[in-house]
Amino acid sequence: MKKQSLFPICSLLLGIFLVILDQYSKLWARNRLEGKEPIRVIDGVFHLQYLEGGNTGAAWGIFSGKTGLLIFVSIAVFVLFFLGFLWVERSFWKNRIPEGARGKFRALQIIMVVICAGGVGNLIDRFWHGYVIDFLYFKLIDFPVFNVADCYVTVGVVLLAIMLLFVIHDNELNALRRENDSDLCSGAGK
Repeated sequence: MKKQSLFPICSLLLGIFLVILDQYSKLWARNRLEGKEPIRVIDGVFHLQYLEGGNTGAAWGIFSGKTGLLIFVSIAVFVLFFLGFLWVERSFWKNRIPEGARGKFRALQIIMVVICAGGVGNLIDRFWHGYVIDFLYFKLIDFPVFNVADCYVTVGVVLLAIMLLFVIHDNELNALRRENDSDLCSGAGK
């Protein structure tokens, strides 16, 4: 078996692990924090504080009460990132990613997995509870209460922006795009 063939399996396992970690943290928060005083990890700075009633919106409570819309958007974003992961993986299999860019594109795929895991973690909450369980609170700056899945999405999106703006060069991305476009065109003529 080729070494690269294990990457999608390892990525799937990473995604599953991250979703389980998120769901376990929310279960812990619900059992340990719901209806109770916050745990002051660093008093006045960082608390573990259950958001009573949950978060029915997205980041900072936007789209509150629009659970159906958020479920639809979450699924659409998941599909988009999943297809992006497969697009890059297909390029690996067809040996179209330049040797010097392989690590960059593997990192890009891992970032996609992290973002998807965050989306799936919050999607599970929306299906199961009708809201997202939030319990991490930076009191010092009065930042909105959030959860582990939110961390995945936030860190993933920041890293994705860094990768696309500063790490992966336009010529590497364009070469990848041209190769996949030529496959689509040649496949249509068969």
